Amino acid sequence: MRILRTILAKNKRYVLVLPIIVLGLAFVAALVYHMVQPPLGHAGIANVRGYETAQAYPSESAKMICEDETQAHVTAIIGVRAAAVSGPMWDAASHVYSCNFMYAGSAHISLSVKELSSAAQTTAYFNATGIQRGRAKDLNLGQGAYAATDDSVVVRKDYKVLVVDVSRLPQQFPAAGSGKSSYVRSYIATAIAQSILGCWDGN
Repeated sequence: MRILRTILAKNKRYVLVLPIIVLGLAFVAALVYHMVQPPLGHAGIANVRGYETAQAYPSESAKMICEDETQAHVTAIIGVRAAAVSGPMWDAASHVYSCNFMYAGSAHISLSVKELSSAAQTTAYFNATGIQRGRAKDLNLGQGAYAATDDSVVVRKDYKVLVVDVSRLPQQFPAAGSGKSSYVRSYIATAIAQSILGCWDGN
C-alpha cells in the first residue's frame, strides 16, 4: 500500500489529466463521425450529394409533371386546355414516369422523367438521349439542357432527366385561325420545362 500511495503521489498530476484527455478524444471522434456521414436525400436514401435516387416507386418530384398544378401551367403557357391527360404511367423497370397531354387531332405533348442513382448514370442517359434525338443547341436550364432537332427539350436536374417532347405538335400551336395566340413549339417546350423546374425548386 505504501508503494502504491507513493506511485499515485508522484503521478497525481497525470491521473487528474487523463480523464480530460479521454473525454476530449471521445468528443473529437464523435464530431468526425457526424461530419463524414452522407446526408439523406428527400426520399430518405443516403447519397453523397443528398439527391433522390431511383426507387421501386416514382418520387414525389417526378409525379409533379402530371399533377393539376403542371396541367394548369401548361394551359396558361399554350392558352388551350388539353382535351385529356393520359396516364400517368410508371415503368418500374426503366424508372420512367410519364404522361401525355392530348389535344385536338393527333397533337399531343409527352412529359417524362427518368430517375437515376448517380451523377455518372445521369450524365450517360442525358448524353445518350441527345444522340438519339439529335442535339440542336444547349439551353441554360437546370444543371444542363438542350433542345433536340425535333424542338423537344431535355433537362438534367440532380439524378433526374426531364424530357418535354413536342414532336407531335405542329410547328405552330394552336393552329392559326383557332382564335388563340399561336406559338412555335420550341417555345412551348422550353416554357414547360422552366415551369416544371420551378416546381421542383420550390419542393
